[in-house]
Amino acid sequence: MTKPLTITVHATTQTNPGVLCNNIIDMEQWKSFTGWGPLPGISNASFELRTDEIVGSRIRAHNTDGSTHIETITVWDPKRCIELTMGEFPKPLSRLATSFTERWTFSPLNDPAAGWNATRTLEMHPRSGLTRVLLIPIAFMMKRALVRHNRTVL
Repeated sequence: MTKPLTITVHATTQTNPGVLCNNIIDMEQWKSFTGWGPLPGISNASFELRTDEIVGSRIRAHNTDGSTHIETITVWDPKRCIELTMGEFPKPLSRLATSFTERWTFSPLNDPAAGWNATRTLEMHPRSGLTRVLLIPIAFMMKRALVRHNRTVL
């Protein structure tokens, strides 16, 4: 198994994690991810499957370049951590990576009135050592896209 590429973005926010998590299951909010450079944003998203417990829900994201991918919610604890696994990528990305795992973790700042720490981690799982190298420019763009998106949603 090839080591994933990992991107981490930290931010502080006044917004309660529960509100942030509710925005993740509000499909209209997905349009706020605008990508970066040639990395596409999301034009719309819809549930292919929505479970009562949220874990296991599958979301089809339609990207601004016309492609689609699936995001599956694998962890749902809005007070602490949520996790989504992205897959079913279009070519050529499907030839480079098996999946991406996005994790949001939340912790209160020392003064609870001051807000929350929000850490967003993206693990890009390459198919091989060679494709790991080829994912580096995509990781560069994803980090910038995540920083931009955090400014919008946090």
